[in-house]
Order: sequence, then C-alpha cells, then structure tokens
Amino acid sequence: MAASYAEHPQEAGTPSLRSDREACGITDASFDRSMCESISDGHGSVHIPGAQRLMSVLDNALEAMLAPIALNSNWDCISDIASAWTGLLRRGRRSLTK
Repeated sequence: MAASYAEHPQEAGTPSLRSDREACGITDASFDRSMCESISDGHGSVHIPGAQRLMSVLDNALEAMLAPIALNSNWDCISDIASAWTGLLRRGRRSLTK
C-alpha cells in the first residue's frame, strides 16, 4: 500500500492505517499517516515514515507470543515454527537499517 501510494499519489485517495492499527490494539495514532507520507525515490525504494518504529512494536508483540511456544520442547514442530519466525524478524530488522 505504501509503495503504491508513493509511486502514484495522485491516483488514489489518502490511505490510512487507522483501522488496521486499531484492530491490532496499537494506540499510537502517528502510524495512521505512514502511508500518505511515504515517498518513492523513483528507483524502486520507498521511504515509509515510522516503519522502523512500527516494526519494533510488531516485533515485540510477536516475540511475546512466540516465547512460551519456543519453551515447550514437547511440540517440536511448533518450536520450529517459532524459530523460523524469530529468524524472519531478525532479517526484517536488518533490512530496515540498510
């Protein structure tokens, strides 16, 4: 959504993350403007204001959900899924810092 808006802001209404944010229980309304303030560099990269902060919020929530699952050694397949998600989160963090 952010990339599409940043590439063609004149073609669509101003997007908002408000309904998604509220559905996730995130109270910080500053995320609502992230889509409409996104900027394309014209070469395939998009700057999304607040993306690192949003990823941190989501990252912390996922880690909190995965922690008890990862501790249960009786559920090997669930533990593998938790490990895979943790790896994805780490890669996502690294990609945001580039």
